[in-house]
Amino acid sequence: MNTSTASTVTFGSGIACTGLTSLAPGQAAQVIAVQNSGNSQGIYAQTPASGSVPSVIIGTIPNVAANTGFIVSGTLLNYTTIPSLQYSDNGGSVWHPLPSGSVTSQTSFSFAHPSLQPQFGQTVMVSDGANSPKQSNGFNVEAAAIVTPVGATGSQSTNVAFSLAGLTTAYIVWMSGAVEVGTRVPVNGTSGAITAPGTAGTYTLAIWDAPASGTGIMLTISGPVTPCRLPRSRSRSSLHRPSPFRKISWYQARTPTVCRRGWPGASTAQATTQQRPPISVVECSRLP
Repeated sequence: MNTSTASTVTFGSGIACTGLTSLAPGQAAQVIAVQNSGNSQGIYAQTPASGSVPSVIIGTIPNVAANTGFIVSGTLLNYTTIPSLQYSDNGGSVWHPLPSGSVTSQTSFSFAHPSLQPQFGQTVMVSDGANSPKQSNGFNVEAAAIVTPVGATGSQSTNVAFSLAGLTTAYIVWMSGAVEVGTRVPVNGTSGAITAPGTAGTYTLAIWDAPASGTGIMLTISGPVTPCRLPRSRSRSSLHRPSPFRKISWYQARTPTVCRRGWPGASTAQATTQQRPPISVVECSRLP
């Protein structure tokens, strides 16, 4: 008896089973009818022992970036030979052989999935073609795009436009090369704000799928941004600081003059403006 094209088969109470009382698709059992000389008879099924059914266990798949390959791996139980595995994306309608470079033994498997498009709750199924296929956990396939901001000002809030797919909340942060500058800021929708670095330099903006620095996937990065710096503010006192020098005008005089306090005059002094050290008010009078 073979159940390769049937659903699960459960034996009735009139059949004595040597192991499991039901068979999964792809499993087989020998069924024997026995009659002895005393006309006593019975039906027996040599079914697999309990716990010996071959099965696939897929390891947890984390969220992945769209259009980027990722690893699918897992454990194989109760296989006596190396199975020929295949996989299917999100539902099992189309099956593919494992990609080149995959590794399969009697106890484990691993392969590099080519990539997927952005989507919430994606799954991967793995099957040996005989037993029930197994489905992975649900995971998100994520993508983001960012518009490089123009006119950022150091230490000031900067508006950033972006788009998200496969996730609702992302995190933006300034980058100096591969080093994050400041903390990641949560954003959603299509725009958000982040304070530009106050230190002169050229930076980029990155979008991540996790809040903590050093974790998650960098989904996209902007072009270079060089925040401008506001001119250094000056206090009112510095703008109106009195000069340590005073302007003293010397006027041409036909008769000799003398300054009672200050610099002495000259009879032929040229009309000019000169810088002098600070002095008291100058009073000049004509000589008698």
